[in-house]
Amino acid sequence: EQKILTRGIEAKTKIQPDIYKKYLKVDSTDKIFGLAIDIGTTTVVAKLVNMINGQSLATQADLNPQSRYGDDVISRIAYAQTEAKSAELQKTIIDCINDLIARLCSQASIKPKNIYEMCVVGNTTMNHIFLKLPVTGLGQAPYKAFSLDAKDLTTDELALQINPHANIHTVENIAGFVGSDITAVALAVDINSAQDLTLVVDIGTNGEIVLGTADKLYAASCAAGPAFEGARITCGSRAAEGAIEAVIVNENDIDLDVIGNCQPRSICGSGLIDAVAV
Repeated sequence: EQKILTRGIEAKTKIQPDIYKKYLKVDSTDKIFGLAIDIGTTTVVAKLVNMINGQSLATQADLNPQSRYGDDVISRIAYAQTEAKSAELQKTIIDCINDLIARLCSQASIKPKNIYEMCVVGNTTMNHIFLKLPVTGLGQAPYKAFSLDAKDLTTDELALQINPHANIHTVENIAGFVGSDITAVALAVDINSAQDLTLVVDIGTNGEIVLGTADKLYAASCAAGPAFEGARITCGSRAAEGAIEAVIVNENDIDLDVIGNCQPRSICGSGLIDAVAV
């Protein structure tokens, strides 16, 4: 069983409550919720937010079920070359998101019909699969995306189990392998207002970085997942039971945090970073 993190550091952000948006039909002014979804190549994370006050109510995560078609984006691009297989991959991720929605609603004791907004980010390939856009261009030079644009959609277009009048938004991608996930990170840390040179790093299966200031930003990507999940690393693995996830230096000794509190069998990405730092 894989270990999936559902906690992190949150930054305050201004929101526009749905109740003030024109033409959005709401059943109750005190039950208005939104969802933030991050579709990772390996992990899908969903967060439920109160759209009146911005409070985070619940977080759920799961392994991306598309992994059975390949662990990396190239494998999935290769699979999704026909209309039928593209639709199959899209349905897989929609079903996963609907399952996370059901779990969030149960955890927070709310009804799916009270979710009126959803914002979805992910690397460019995950974005294209979610929207069932052609992915052929992403698999061959010059690795051009079919679309980099942000999109506003409705619930019926994607068969998501939330309010039928809900708004669904995807965030703008930057390039073929620099997606809306790093766009969201850059916005969250307000890098576009930075006066000092700032570096933002998103280490996922697909790793992305943004470097710059308010005047100019540079972005790049790399295949980080294989390096941190076992490829070419002795005893490397994903964050599963028996994996060393942290290396702690004490005064006279070194302690290891092992997932599952058992004998170490491998080392995962966070453990590798700690080990290098030591």
